[in-house]
Amino acid sequence: MTRKIALAAACAVASVSSIAFEPPAGPYLGAAASAWLFDEDRFLPQQDDDAATAGLTLGWRSAGPFALEGHYGFGDEVDAWRLEGLYFFGPRAAKTAPYLLLGYTGLAFDDEGQLADGDDTTHQLSAGLGLAHRIGEGRWEVRLEGRFLQEFGHGDRATDLGFNLGLNYYFERGAEPAPVVEAAPPPKPAPQPPETRTITVELRVLFDFRQGGGEGDLRRRAGCGGGGDEAPSGHRAGAGGATPTPSVPRRTTWICRGGAWRR
Repeated sequence: MTRKIALAAACAVASVSSIAFEPPAGPYLGAAASAWLFDEDRFLPQQDDDAATAGLTLGWRSAGPFALEGHYGFGDEVDAWRLEGLYFFGPRAAKTAPYLLLGYTGLAFDDEGQLADGDDTTHQLSAGLGLAHRIGEGRWEVRLEGRFLQEFGHGDRATDLGFNLGLNYYFERGAEPAPVVEAAPPPKPAPQPPETRTITVELRVLFDFRQGGGEGDLRRRAGCGGGGDEAPSGHRAGAGGATPTPSVPRRTTWICRGGAWRR
């Protein structure tokens, strides 16, 4: 029966997923159920070599990988107490973490005639491995442990096994994980100024010098200002305002470019 309890506890812990968060530090209180498999050479014939206990756990977890806890359990056949130190592996923010345990375990049997050496109490060195899983914000923790117990004293060399399933409550709340900050998107490129293009328009005008009107009249007809080359020959005012005399062929091509006349 005790083997079935240990197997069920292992399956329950292994099925829980692992999520990163920051666990608390400080005191905790818990309850635990334990199964004990004793060395059969320690008992009288026809005596049970296994037992079960249930009890309370009081511990303290440091801000680092260490913890210290004590436990006292009661059973029909045996009472058990232990004081152990724990060392957790992996990053502290891991929600599920294995740990190493090392300490002292005492066992007090109810029937004095149960042990072969006549003693009703044994003192043993305990060492083993465990797996701890934090639930929710980290106040609650499930633990599964397995340990070897080596009896010392009276020249005995008995080796026992112990399995433990516990539930602990931390008085301090675990720190929430730091929010994930997404990288800012790259800045948009600055808008480019509009492309400037210069367009030159040439206006070619064919003048008929048989019609008078002078330079001002030509500019007015063509919509071109002064400057540039001189106005078409034959349209300059003569001396004393006399009628201009053409000195070029009757038809000459002039170009109005940039507001000025060009040949």
